[in-house]
Amino acid sequence: MANPFTDYAGGLGAGIKGMVSSTTNLLLKVLFVVFVLGLVIFFVMRRKKKKQMNIPVTIWIPRSDGKITDEISAKGGYFRLKQAEGGYITVFRLKRKGLASIELPPPSSRFLVGLSRKLYLVQKGPDDFEAVLPESFKEVITPNGKKIAVIDLKCINQDATAWVEDIREKRKKRFTFHGF
Repeated sequence: MANPFTDYAGGLGAGIKGMVSSTTNLLLKVLFVVFVLGLVIFFVMRRKKKKQMNIPVTIWIPRSDGKITDEISAKGGYFRLKQAEGGYITVFRLKRKGLASIELPPPSSRFLVGLSRKLYLVQKGPDDFEAVLPESFKEVITPNGKKIAVIDLKCINQDATAWVEDIREKRKKRFTFHGF
């Protein structure tokens, strides 16, 4: 007498085995589609983030003797952040290689130099920068009649520390329970 649960040639055993394998195949296909969609979404979001950092930035770090000894390349971009009270605030995010991005007060468009809209910053402290005015880049004619390029750094203090403190206080209010 044939056992229907162990006889794979037909009967109930073949139906159960076929149903389990088709369910497993369907589950594997669904997991594969979810994995591929996750990868596509990850790369799209990464590309979008890179496209937002579209302003080339050069950071000059003056030393104590008054000479510029270090120059660092970075990327930056303007971002709109929603405030807790409503409305938006614009910030400039600066991303340097190997360091976390930081938020700065947004420099006006008059600080962007050239067709590539390059921004020049002077570092005053660890996270304190001042934008360099485009008028700092001059062409001077020497007494010999030669034209030379001169950089006379002119910056405008944007009260960055007060701006950062204001943002920090608004974030504390946004993520703090009030009324308890």
